[in-house]
Amino acid sequence: MTEQRAAGAKTGACEVTAKPLVAFTTCAYLKEPYGHPSIDSFDELTELVYAEAEGSPGFIARADYVDDNVEASDFDRDWGVWGPLATPRFYAGGTTATTYSAAQTLSLWRDLESVRRFVYSGLHLHALKNRHTWFRKSNVPTYAIWWVSAGTIPTWTEAGQRIELLADLGPTPTAFDLRAAFDAEGAPVEPRSERLSRNGEDRS
Repeated sequence: MTEQRAAGAKTGACEVTAKPLVAFTTCAYLKEPYGHPSIDSFDELTELVYAEAEGSPGFIARADYVDDNVEASDFDRDWGVWGPLATPRFYAGGTTATTYSAAQTLSLWRDLESVRRFVYSGLHLHALKNRHTWFRKSNVPTYAIWWVSAGTIPTWTEAGQRIELLADLGPTPTAFDLRAAFDAEGAPVEPRSERLSRNGEDRS
């Protein structure tokens, strides 16, 4: 991890806090690489979801490019303090601009409820409900959550490792999901279901 908050961080309007923050990473595996017509609708939605996240209560920052090299693969882009892009070991796609086929995010939030509220509302909920249109069915976790100390920026390498830990060990204070979460002291929080109702609402 790095203790900086600078280049490569899209930040929200949240107040500075000395309290631990929630790191939230996602890595879902697309049926086709970016640029394929079947992925266009997801690609068009992505920036809108990012904008919605940045305006969400509890949002702190998210990984973003530092450079303007739009022709380069995400693996070759400069992500600033978040470090070079890395994937969990489960990713079997390519690393070039024309073969990359993972949808990855890495962000910081004020608390777990802020993450849950964003995940199960608005455009992200719309994407979640339509995920089978774009993504392969996965038998491994496609996201992970963990706590970091204030001022700490998690890296992409760490993000991939947290997803792997969740897959290997199940939910622990080191890496968990919304169904079996832990507070900043490592104590389990009240279980809540991730299942969605027919109208897309969280059934928890």
